[in-house]
Amino acid sequence: MNFSTAWQQLIDQIHRPDKVADAKAAINEAIAVLSSRPFARDSASATLTLVSTDYLQGIDVTTSPFTRFKKVKWLRPTGYKKMVTFRDPAKIFLNGHECLDVYYIEGTNLIFKLSALQSAAYCGYFQYHAPLVATSDTDWMLDMMWPCVSAYALKTLFGQIGDDQERARYDAEYLRLWDIAFRDLGDGTEA
Repeated sequence: MNFSTAWQQLIDQIHRPDKVADAKAAINEAIAVLSSRPFARDSASATLTLVSTDYLQGIDVTTSPFTRFKKVKWLRPTGYKKMVTFRDPAKIFLNGHECLDVYYIEGTNLIFKLSALQSAAYCGYFQYHAPLVATSDTDWMLDMMWPCVSAYALKTLFGQIGDDQERARYDAEYLRLWDIAFRDLGDGTEA
């Protein structure tokens, strides 16, 4: 489904042709909120080029090879047979020893400390959804999760026009549908 068809369906349901801009904003808000859970369709991977003489590496996640980076799913240097572990930056030192084979995010940098020199690493990550703007824009959630996106957007729109009964009904409906969609489409890393 494209963006134009999606917001037009919402306008038809609330019978308020003056709310087109609000319907568009509500759809983008719904997608942003619903994608806060890790869905398999939002994952991507990248090959990172490393400085082969440094044990400490830092990669800016706002640059290539990352696209709309949200969070790391996994990280594995090419010579490793296991993933590098996430570690809270405040806990990099444990009992006076520096933890190795760990990563953390600091600002816009993905920082990782390795125990063996490597020239590349593979990184799986989740992406933010691009905002829908043009009438022909599409998003996988409009196709695979439209009832949930629609219920969230309708909750927002009914709240804006003061219909609290319908807002509450759609609020409960989107939460129910979101759980169902996550069980079906989630990436399996979070219950």
